[in-house]
Amino acid sequence: MPTRIQLSRKKYRKAWLASPRRPRAQCHPLRPHRARGLCDACYGSWLYRHSARHRASKKAAGARWKRKKGAHLKVANRRQKLLKLYGLTVERHEQMFREQGGKCALCERSDLPLSVDHDHETGRVRGLLCLPCNGLLAWLERSKKAKSSWIRRAKRYLSEYS
Repeated sequence: MPTRIQLSRKKYRKAWLASPRRPRAQCHPLRPHRARGLCDACYGSWLYRHSARHRASKKAAGARWKRKKGAHLKVANRRQKLLKLYGLTVERHEQMFREQGGKCALCERSDLPLSVDHDHETGRVRGLLCLPCNGLLAWLERSKKAKSSWIRRAKRYLSEYS
């Protein structure tokens, strides 16, 4: 390794970090030593646990990042989820919402958030349902007991006590 006089500070540090003479970490012997005999990852977690100042600065940096990127990521994640799971664009989802008048397609409640209902076998999107209706419909589809005769008996049972 060249002497420090021959290299600038930045180049010397880069050469030292890559040097085979650099000490190895005790926690992970294949990784280079950072401080306290630990590698970069272990030292960072040690520092977070033992330094309130470091912990506060990490939390503040995370909050700044979330303020800066949070809204953008929320939109991007929604767009990606709709496209990947259901093959829907956000525009098509909003169009379906408007066509249904912002209400569940089954119970017509508008006070609950709506989720995308789709056929699990074909993947075809049917509409937007509230969580209770979507869960019940999924159970009815999966259940072997939920034949049309069972549904008729359930309706008759409910009408008796109404």
